[in-house]
Amino acid sequence: MSGIIAQRKSILIVEDEPIIRETLAEFLMGEGFEVRTTGTVSEALAIARERDYDVAVCDIQ
Repeated sequence: MSGIIAQRKSILIVEDEPIIRETLAEFLMGEGFEVRTTGTVSEALAIARERDYDVAVCDIQ
């Protein structure tokens, strides 16, 4: 790749259903994404303050 290293895109998943959260994370990691997960809004906000993410997928009731 001409000395260029492609940076993995990062995704923050916020999903309160553990099975959905884990399944989505496993799929996205398999596709080469860097994934961080949480099940609560408060934890998601704390995580998002730590660093920037390329995408956030949120589904909280």
